[in-house]
Amino acid sequence: MRFTTQGDKLYCFCLGRPEGDVKIRSLDRGAATGQRKIESVRVLGCEEKLTWTLEDDALRIQRPEHRPSELTLGLEIG
Repeated sequence: MRFTTQGDKLYCFCLGRPEGDVKIRSLDRGAATGQRKIESVRVLGCEEKLTWTLEDDALRIQRPEHRPSELTLGLEIG
């Protein structure tokens, strides 16, 4: 995974095709992300609604059905 930010958005790029749910351990429930809460997660280039949960050990994102790219999965976390 690779991360970058722009404004108040965090972008996560998963290299390769995830076989199951995407788990971002650095964004678990106790992560030091300041006072900001995660309010949305979406796939870049796609309007599919994602199911996600903030768990004790990771931010878990249900693997999307549609992917705009076979090489990477781009996520916008707001």
